[in-house]
Amino acid sequence: MTAIRRQSTVFLFMLAYLFSYIDRQILALLIGPIQADLHLTDTQFALLNGLAFSLLYAVLGFPLAAMSDRKPRPPIIVTGVILWSLATMACGLSHSFASLFLCRVLVGLGEAALAPAVYSFLADIVPKEKLSGTLAIFFLGSFLGSGCAFLFGGGLLELVQHLSLGNFHAWQICFFVVGFPGIILGLLIAWAVKEPANRHTALQAVPLTQALSFYRKHASFFTIHMLSYTLLAVTLFSLFSWIPAFMMRIHHLSHAQLGWTLGLIVIL
Repeated sequence: MTAIRRQSTVFLFMLAYLFSYIDRQILALLIGPIQADLHLTDTQFALLNGLAFSLLYAVLGFPLAAMSDRKPRPPIIVTGVILWSLATMACGLSHSFASLFLCRVLVGLGEAALAPAVYSFLADIVPKEKLSGTLAIFFLGSFLGSGCAFLFGGGLLELVQHLSLGNFHAWQICFFVVGFPGIILGLLIAWAVKEPANRHTALQAVPLTQALSFYRKHASFFTIHMLSYTLLAVTLFSLFSWIPAFMMRIHHLSHAQLGWTLGLIVIL
């Protein structure tokens, strides 16, 4: 793979990660109108923002990672991108807590496919000495995506609130708008990204006993790493989930004001 082709592939994967964070974080900014229209409590909203998304996202990471070790990665990535994008748009069709919960579960299912397949793919196309820098570019998508969800989501919500939307609420239109670009990106990845001809990663399944043996051999590193990452995730997702509600309820910021302020903070 040429350097230009490799850079283009990394950029497409970073965009996919960016879109994934927009689609998962936009819900937090829409807390007010969603609660008002669907009559949700804060506990129900927390279940939508946390449990619903993570229910399959966490559990299916293992089998999807194993599949990425044995099967072509681009179809797995494309399927995940299109699935979570369609599920995000389907959030805009929800009229109850149950239907919105199901859509959020599907968003988590789609996003669970991205990281394992991308890690495996990049390990095949990027020289080992450049892999950490390449992963840093890929990870830019997470904070850029979270920032963009706030940055543009607030302005988008206030814009569509002044339009004639028929039977749709403004928050529903926001889900349609942020979900649609992911479908285009998924089709672009399907067209542009092909499985490497010389695949380095093993195509055979690793026995569970061998995986556990490897974990025990490096138990201190993996245990501390996973505990640290868990605590980091708890902190970040708690902030991203409830700062919008806090700033709008206590400090009376508009959606647009909050979006610009919080979006710039997260991106910087």
